Amino acid sequence: AGARRRVLGGRRGDPAAPVCQTSPVAVILVTGSDERLIADGVAAQVDRLVGDGDRDTMLQSRDLTGLPVEEREAAIAAALDALRTPSLFGGDRVVAVRGLHEATADEAAPLVEYASSPSPDGHLVIGAGPKALPKKVLDGLKNSGATLVNTSPPSKRRELVAWFDDHFTEAGLKVEGQVVEACVDWLGEDIARLPSLIEVLAATYGRNRKLTVADVEPFLGDKGGIKPWTL
Repeated sequence: AGARRRVLGGRRGDPAAPVCQTSPVAVILVTGSDERLIADGVAAQVDRLVGDGDRDTMLQSRDLTGLPVEEREAAIAAALDALRTPSLFGGDRVVAVRGLHEATADEAAPLVEYASSPSPDGHLVIGAGPKALPKKVLDGLKNSGATLVNTSPPSKRRELVAWFDDHFTEAGLKVEGQVVEACVDWLGEDIARLPSLIEVLAATYGRNRKLTVADVEPFLGDKGGIKPWTL
């Protein structure tokens, strides 16, 4: 397997120089229990790799969700072609493949094979879930050295508060401790709304101001379902 870059599970923040230009080739599998968090996780990894590079020339995206068999196979083949074909403009390529959980083990096999010997200038981000991948596919990606990013939130309240706090921190937002507690209580079981809330807060207040509960409350929206520990 090729060299792998350590990838953190952070959210999207300010763009930077393309990570992929200064790091070993990346093969990243993003999974989780909620499709919205998985989608955000894929977007975060893509943003990290592309940075402030030209998305039009660096990035290709394929979504397998809802496709019939032949179109899934064609989309996977197109993704592999993009990874293996040098860019006309030079530099690295970033390819995102979403919805791999809908593919069978045989359909996903070419991606697993690619992950074991990736192109030196191709970076692959795979999104899968909440339905589990076929065991053969998951094991194959793990054995290839792919980086696994699990977006599922913890079930225990104390760990969930820390998880929320990490997301605010990784997005570059400064918040008072009561803000994190308020968001955990208000969003409840609808945790997947957190990334969009963070984006709205960053766009509204920037990243220099320390936010209070009063700053955040107008953007919380409808109250989520009650988490089991409060029943």
